[in-house]
Amino acid sequence: MGQRQLERRSLALVGLPPKALARIARFQRAIHQRQRQHASWLAIAHEVGYYDQMHMIRDFHQLGGGSPTQVLNRIEDGHLISFAST
Repeated sequence: MGQRQLERRSLALVGLPPKALARIARFQRAIHQRQRQHASWLAIAHEVGYYDQMHMIRDFHQLGGGSPTQVLNRIEDGHLISFAST
């Protein structure tokens, strides 16, 4: 499957391009890792595939509405991210 065909199918099935889906998945993996092992944010950033910690922080602000710690503190037990991480 070519890149353009993948993009069309992704948009048709979920309404987002593959790059956006990968960004959201990486964001969720970072949250899950922090909930599981309480490693440093820098270690988590590298573990889940961010180039550096600032790229992760930017995603947290854009996708989660705050710093990594603020976002993590706002996630409640019934939140969908909590279900994804179990």
